[in-house]
Amino acid sequence: MNSSNSPSFYEENELLKARSKTIVNYIVMLISLASKKGMNHEDLIDWIHKTYEEHGYYDQWIYINGYGNTEAFVKMFAQGRNLLYDNIEVNNLSDGYEVKTHTWYESEIPEAFFYFDMDAEEFANYSAKLAIKNAEKLGINLSIKKEGNIEIAYIKKLTNHSVE
Repeated sequence: MNSSNSPSFYEENELLKARSKTIVNYIVMLISLASKKGMNHEDLIDWIHKTYEEHGYYDQWIYINGYGNTEAFVKMFAQGRNLLYDNIEVNNLSDGYEVKTHTWYESEIPEAFFYFDMDAEEFANYSAKLAIKNAEKLGINLSIKKEGNIEIAYIKKLTNHSVE
């Protein structure tokens, strides 16, 4: 059967939203599994980054992009956010970048939030901590705050080179 003649079950926007919800659901499941195994958010984040480090992720990224390359990090950060959210704004500031992400999970609660005892605030806090630790390892200062359904990330080169 010719794929162009195949029925589409989703419009493009619906498909993007379904992908976003599925990714969020799997992140929530990972957080829940870690909790069931006695890990808090920091433990899970440390495990993820330790595994990245053991497999050379940070060395490879720095080799390709350079330590503290804010432009490359902003591109990666925005691409990651694009997998989860529809509306992302990137603004160039005098000392770095601002990335505004309009989140949807406060008003369209993912099913995994219910099934795995998660709420929007806990999900946002975990996601922010994970991204901040990743940024530090790459020589980037990342701060994230939430204002309603808008996540605002400030990205600039890390000035203190002492990374764990």
